[in-house]
Amino acid sequence: MHSLRQADAWVLGSYRRMDALNVPAFHDYAYAAAQTPLRAVARRSLRRLDTRWPTQCQSFAAFIRGERVSELHVDDGLCLVLRYLASPLRYEPLNAYLVHRAVASTRSLFPMQFLIATAAGLYIYHAEHHALEARAPAAPLPALPDGCDWALIGVGRYWALAGKYAEFSPYLVTLEAGMLQAQLGHLVRLAGWHGQTLNLEGPAWRDALNLGPLETAMVGWSGSGGLPVFAPDAPTHVAEWAPNPALCDLYPQLIPLVRLFDPLDCGPDVDANPSAACRSEPQVIGNPGSRDVLDVFRARSSGNDAGGFSPVVQSTDAAFLRCLIGQSRALGRLREALPGEAQLKLSVAWISPYDANPGLYDEDLHPLCGQDDARGFLRTLEASLPHELFRYNTSALAFVFVIAVDLPEAAQSHGEHALRRLHLAAGALAQDISIVLSAHGMFARPVRMLDETALTTAWHMRSHIVYQVLAGFNRSSNWFMDLL
Repeated sequence: MHSLRQADAWVLGSYRRMDALNVPAFHDYAYAAAQTPLRAVARRSLRRLDTRWPTQCQSFAAFIRGERVSELHVDDGLCLVLRYLASPLRYEPLNAYLVHRAVASTRSLFPMQFLIATAAGLYIYHAEHHALEARAPAAPLPALPDGCDWALIGVGRYWALAGKYAEFSPYLVTLEAGMLQAQLGHLVRLAGWHGQTLNLEGPAWRDALNLGPLETAMVGWSGSGGLPVFAPDAPTHVAEWAPNPALCDLYPQLIPLVRLFDPLDCGPDVDANPSAACRSEPQVIGNPGSRDVLDVFRARSSGNDAGGFSPVVQSTDAAFLRCLIGQSRALGRLREALPGEAQLKLSVAWISPYDANPGLYDEDLHPLCGQDDARGFLRTLEASLPHELFRYNTSALAFVFVIAVDLPEAAQSHGEHALRRLHLAAGALAQDISIVLSAHGMFARPVRMLDETALTTAWHMRSHIVYQVLAGFNRSSNWFMDLL
């Protein structure tokens, strides 16, 4: 094991990824058995939560305009928030990766565990049972912000993705944690809760939550209006997972990379506000549609990679693209900003083969690159895709939203926190875009492609690509059954 610097992590996560990181998904699944998390069954006393919650709440149009939502009782709000963060929602029998998530991991392997901290103690949320288990904290819980008496915390488990991504897992878990932090911001507004994003930087939470070396607290929100003490029901058999002890021996760079992403190993940053107040009222562009916001959240799930994108021929125009960008901006303004969001730069690759405007555009739709050589522009994108099967499905894509950052500027602003903050912020922006795409009947597939450097060079970009969202239209979707 050796130490790494932030600059090393940025290089390893981009053009050196293929030759310097050990990532089974890129070359060989034969190692997967040695990396599979260990499963055990234990008898636990759980408090089952109510499954009777609203299925219709507010139109997406009203939600994105920032209209007030009727305040729910804190217990009902908790059930709703947990359901749309991590609880099983749908079973897709034809999905090779067995997605069962309301806000599905884009990689079909959910890497987060949610906990609730109150004055009475600590509760672990078991998503497959929609239930809470009381656990005594291993050390005193850190003080919550003034006026708050409980917190919802998401723990990122890097080891959960190691079977596919091994040494690349810290990048992906952090991006997905950012997506969940944005989703949590939208859900607490829907629940009518009062509180703020919880600052998890610094070492205070590690001892209290008894976290292992391959997991860390990443997502947090603290609220007021105390939760009750959850008395347990009858004991239940529960599946418990733990990291395979062979991981660290197989992947010597895994823990050094985790430490660079881990806010609990970084010192507190007294000069930066970890979250900002809700931003100004947005101006919504275009028609957000008539669907209920909960219906949009249910539709927001990962696609079936095994089945491809299943394209439908549908033309798009500049007005529609402006609508998508404007609404994603509006959605982002209605939650707390994450540190690092100000440094993100959004551009859009317009690649629909049925339109006359392929090329790269900034978020105000000023052309940047590719308009003179449409076929070459598309081939550059195809060459960067992670698998040959994806390249055959580019006809399904209408747009690729590219989230990038100026690294020197970001490093100066955030110092040792830059790597984690920028990945969290990129994930949050990707979630806002994905929700808006879902509202308009499009699929949203966030990806960290294999060769971002080739794209930045060919497209004359001066920023480092952190995340991308593939967007297009499906003529069909996975057959599924609702759960719970």
